[in-house]
Amino acid sequence: MLAAVLLDSADRDAATMVGDLPDEVTCDAEVAVSDVSGTPQGVVDLIFRSPDGTQALLVELKLHSGYGHEQIPRYLRALPAQAPRGGVLAVTRDPPGYGEPTSGTPGWLGSTRWGHILGALGELRHCDDEVYRAWLTLLDILDEEGDFGVTTIDREAVSGWAHFVRGRRQLEGLLRSIAQPTLRAVHDALSGGGGGRPADEHAQFLTRGKQGLIVFPYQDRIFLRIAIPSRGSERLRVQFLALDGRGPFFTVEARHENAASLPETARRALHEKIEPALSHCFDTDQRTYWAHVYGPEQWLDGPDEQLPERLLEFARSDVQDLARSGIFDADRGLLAEAPQPAPPPMDPATLALPDLTPGDDA
Repeated sequence: MLAAVLLDSADRDAATMVGDLPDEVTCDAEVAVSDVSGTPQGVVDLIFRSPDGTQALLVELKLHSGYGHEQIPRYLRALPAQAPRGGVLAVTRDPPGYGEPTSGTPGWLGSTRWGHILGALGELRHCDDEVYRAWLTLLDILDEEGDFGVTTIDREAVSGWAHFVRGRRQLEGLLRSIAQPTLRAVHDALSGGGGGRPADEHAQFLTRGKQGLIVFPYQDRIFLRIAIPSRGSERLRVQFLALDGRGPFFTVEARHENAASLPETARRALHEKIEPALSHCFDTDQRTYWAHVYGPEQWLDGPDEQLPERLLEFARSDVQDLARSGIFDADRGLLAEAPQPAPPPMDPATLALPDLTPGDDA
């Protein structure tokens, strides 16, 4: 039972203050407790009691918060009013830095970590199999999201972290090596579309910071971002990214903040013509990206000195495919602009007139 799991995690010498609990105990949650004089001492998360009322175990549960003001001392003051024999125990995510009595304090059983009792919690059976499966699922979710603290160490990931700066710099170097040729490929692909703009207006790098970085990292990604047209928004991204510990992947993708905001004719062309034309190798969420994703087995295998050329070949080919699909067209692609509402008609009486008052030197 849960009470036994908790009591087994307590200091063995201190646990004698409670004694061995019977097989069946009562459990109450969120119990307001008072001392023997009736002075309120707070609300305890759980209280386990023996059927005869001679034993009580007060348990405080913490995940992402610390102790409140004199929280444990207050519960200790309330302990004598709960049962002749008892103790206070806490379960916390991390080792507490404050708020705990010294070892040997009467009634204090100490604190344990969620990670220490996680295995035992998973062994607590329930008579209903569905409830038991839900309990195990809950424990797995809380553990995976870090609510129980660090319970397992991925030693391969930890070792890899020691090299992440070097790896990131190498990936940044690869993107920088293909940046200018990729921009040239964009100019060439768009120049054939009859847009009528000079080549240097077709596209330009989007930079970051005062240094004007064209390649930069963000969390688990390394970006090369290109605005189309040059004074527009990001419409092409070339990047490395990791997904749930897998990768790194190399992607060439058309981008939009939210394709749902495009004019209706552009949205229809996007879904009925452009996306089918790209479906052979481009993935999309039909809203923000249309991406050709290359796994490490596609771009990373082979001689190291040939990596820049291989990545550039991917980028050039994908840019051509994207341009041919029409996704960068101003009338039916991601560059189409939603019509702006017409301004309200002007009232001639409200028009501002120039000041014709003669000056002092008139």
